[in-house]
Amino acid sequence: MNTIYVLYASETGNSQDLAQLLAARLRRLAVATGPAISDPTAPIGNIIVSSFDDALPGLVDLLNTHLESPNASKSNLNLFFPLVSTTGQGEMPRSALRFWRFILRRNLPSTLFSRFLFSSFGLGDSSYPRFNWAVRKLHARLLQLGASEIGVQVPRAEADEQSSDPSTDKVYQEWEDRIVGYLESLDAFKDPSTGVGLLNAIPDDTILDPVYPISLTENESSPLDLLPENILATSVTRVDSPKVFPASITSLTRISAPSHYQDVRHLSLKLPESLQYSPGDTLALYPSNSPADVQALLDHMGWAPHADKLITVPASYIAKVSPFGGKLVEPLTLRNLVLHHLDIMSVPRRSFFSAIWRFSQVSETIEPTVLDPSGKKDPNSPEHAVLEREKLKAFGSQVDDDTLQDLYNYANRPRRSILETLLEFGSLGKAPDGSPRVPISYIADIFPVLRPRLFSIASAQTGTTAELCIAIVRYKTILRRTRRGVCSRWLEDCVAPAVAARGSVPVAIALQKNHLFKSAPPQLAAASVPILLISAGTGVAPVRALVEYYRAKFASNPEAFPELYVFFGCRARGADFHYAAEWQALLQDPVIGPKVHLYVAFSQPNLSPANAPTLDFGPNYNILEGVHLQAHIYAQRTRISELLRDRAALVYLCGSSGKFPTETRSTLITALTETLGGYDTASEKQSEELKESATQYVHDMEQQGRFIQETW
Repeated sequence: MNTIYVLYASETGNSQDLAQLLAARLRRLAVATGPAISDPTAPIGNIIVSSFDDALPGLVDLLNTHLESPNASKSNLNLFFPLVSTTGQGEMPRSALRFWRFILRRNLPSTLFSRFLFSSFGLGDSSYPRFNWAVRKLHARLLQLGASEIGVQVPRAEADEQSSDPSTDKVYQEWEDRIVGYLESLDAFKDPSTGVGLLNAIPDDTILDPVYPISLTENESSPLDLLPENILATSVTRVDSPKVFPASITSLTRISAPSHYQDVRHLSLKLPESLQYSPGDTLALYPSNSPADVQALLDHMGWAPHADKLITVPASYIAKVSPFGGKLVEPLTLRNLVLHHLDIMSVPRRSFFSAIWRFSQVSETIEPTVLDPSGKKDPNSPEHAVLEREKLKAFGSQVDDDTLQDLYNYANRPRRSILETLLEFGSLGKAPDGSPRVPISYIADIFPVLRPRLFSIASAQTGTTAELCIAIVRYKTILRRTRRGVCSRWLEDCVAPAVAARGSVPVAIALQKNHLFKSAPPQLAAASVPILLISAGTGVAPVRALVEYYRAKFASNPEAFPELYVFFGCRARGADFHYAAEWQALLQDPVIGPKVHLYVAFSQPNLSPANAPTLDFGPNYNILEGVHLQAHIYAQRTRISELLRDRAALVYLCGSSGKFPTETRSTLITALTETLGGYDTASEKQSEELKESATQYVHDMEQQGRFIQETW
């Protein structure tokens, strides 16, 4: 066996988490080389776990070697296990775009991947019309280029985020088990004389060498006071064109009512002149952790004495740190690594528990910070430590229903963070003598990367500015703890004070081109047909960008401005009707106004402050109160059906993923169904046929690029 590639394409880290689980299990398989076949000593091969794009240069070199030696022995094949999420309109995640473009080249030979055996795993959301589209495209293209499927032993697997039976974890675990079973069946891992299998698992308690070893140097960096401006100045040192750019935040203003429970901010940035964006594009911000949280982690784990020492990391980790490129901050101390690059506040995934449970140690003097969640054992007893170790191991390795439910109840349901988890498991904290139980060299293997946060741009480009509409994440968990999002806390505690003090602050950003116009028909850019713009909450951001784009595009010829039918859902008129004054000005424009129709659903009108101003929007303003947006769409079903069927209108849907796009799509199908001729007198069977016809029509719209979703 030559090389085993475990490559992931991920936007939110889901496929990366599973790739790390697979790679960790494969690393714990070894081939017996001595007389005792139960004593595995040799690794099964070179295991590469990486994003597609990070692996591309080395993979290209290997492929070229194969092409240059077409007659070489093919007995040693490479194994390829791609794990692929889907983003946007069935597109590849950003971390696989270069790889995807490479394998789409028309001049590639059909034997390019002829020495690869593969099985793919897809992560998708069936509320999207192009469910698991990305993995299916990749799978088909690999076959075209000569790769061979492993076949019935390890068939392609697809998980659905909307499904609980089977869950993503169960679908994945079956796929992983099949991979291990397949490896055990290979002749390469059998004794040639006896046929006895030589592949065994390394004992569970054995701690392997770190994949990304971190080394302390003897040099210390003089620590700066952790003031907002100093944290921001350090963060911006990651800038590394052409992927990560310097920018300045010039304002951060609340646009929801002060009395409203949801804090929504309008953020303005000044961009480099070279940076060009279009409607539908997203901007990435690079937040930092709270200095207090970082200090709590360093203290608990016994790493504080080394916090301000400079560290070195392998090149492979630098590539892993950001799917958007860039570099590690400077100076790279242990504190700065945790502050700017490690995700200590996310809910721990299975790969986290899988990586850390072996460091849990049993002793007579373990001192957990809080009681065990079960409350059944004395937290200072060695028995308690044994229970901790067993629980950590189960969370990382078992996928039976009871354990998955326990993990959900412990981590996901209360939204416990990695930091809280470590503080609660005293057997992972520093030893009584202050020494760390978890060596610093393993930090990069254990903690996930702190990812940049993506936001839809809420403006059209008219210079060097960009605007975002951001909801501040703050809520109470079932444990009655206040939880704030990492980026939200960074904006409130770090960016806002610095902007207030200095007027603008430097930040690092990245731009993600989503090519809204690329997949849509030419009419969207030409604006020759009506457009339905459907959004809720901060989903109004890309809608606002598109409207601004059209205003700029047709500034010299406003008569050519397209007909827009804007459907917007929010809580209350005076609470979170975002950009209401701008909508009022648009509808009152003597030329453009008659072409814009605004339909707003206020689901909780009682939340509107008594002194909220009443705005005059004119005759093209239609509201419904006490209902969700889908009810407003249904109320306009006759007009919507006429726009979609008779005038080939386009639909642009923006908002949160999950129920919103699913229910909105279903409502559009219902609107089309009930406005078809004969529906009122149709039999049950005829009604079903009419619904099938409407469903097919919406499906055709999606295939033609007339129905575009941007949800997150």
